[in-house]
Amino acid sequence: MDWVACRELSTAALGRLAEERACRFLLAKGTSILARNVVLDGGEIDILARIGGERTLVEVRSTRAGATWPPTQTLAAFDFQKAQQVRKMARMSRCARIDVIAIRFHEGGSDLHWVPRAV
Repeated sequence: MDWVACRELSTAALGRLAEERACRFLLAKGTSILARNVVLDGGEIDILARIGGERTLVEVRSTRAGATWPPTQTLAAFDFQKAQQVRKMARMSRCARIDVIAIRFHEGGSDLHWVPRAV
């Protein structure tokens, strides 16, 4: 997708694009994608995967060029309340770990930062 089209995407559409990019990244690393967009009481799991033999909840965060970057600042938006919600969903889905993937879309493409065991 070119940058002009990416800038026009709604927040929800940008999130879907980020999730697709995250899945491609994880698959290239040999990860098994078990499910996507799993709706549970209290929220939605972006990606449910098996990473290194562990059932893993993967939260995907996305931004556009001009937004806060490096990813550590993007992940700062992952506040205490969001972390609590994700921990609850991980317990409900019997996940052993929680990873976060931050993706920033820009004119040259996208940057991806994977934080294993982030929460």
